[in-house]
Amino acid sequence: MKAIARLSVLLVLLFWVGALYAQEKSILKGYVRDIENDVPIPFASVQLKQGDSVIAETKTDIEGSYMMVVPLGSYTMAVSNFSYKRSERTITVENKRKWQYVYLKSQVCWPEIDPVPQRRPLINIGDASTERTFDQADIQHFPY
Repeated sequence: MKAIARLSVLLVLLFWVGALYAQEKSILKGYVRDIENDVPIPFASVQLKQGDSVIAETKTDIEGSYMMVVPLGSYTMAVSNFSYKRSERTITVENKRKWQYVYLKSQVCWPEIDPVPQRRPLINIGDASTERTFDQADIQHFPY
């Protein structure tokens, strides 16, 4: 009885493994780069979706490249990074190796920052009324 149960489990496992290998897959490779200066974008998220289901996802490496193994078919490819605008496109994976290059546009707008805040002078040169001698106690109370 135990032998029949073990044989049944083994046959079911072999059936599922065979079904998984029967599905044709492809290697999807590519790069994610900045559209303005063509530099790689590391750690960008790359997702392949069918409807609301995520079929595969990965992150780009330090050189902006990614690779994933996916079943053949049509997908929505979503690529994002925290400082770039999200990109979505429809792709079809039909052969054993597919390359997708994605260019993202930066969405970071750095405001003009004055690196040295405006400070009021301690002594106005040329104005004799502001000239004075400072002692140790005065220097300890300076605001800077």
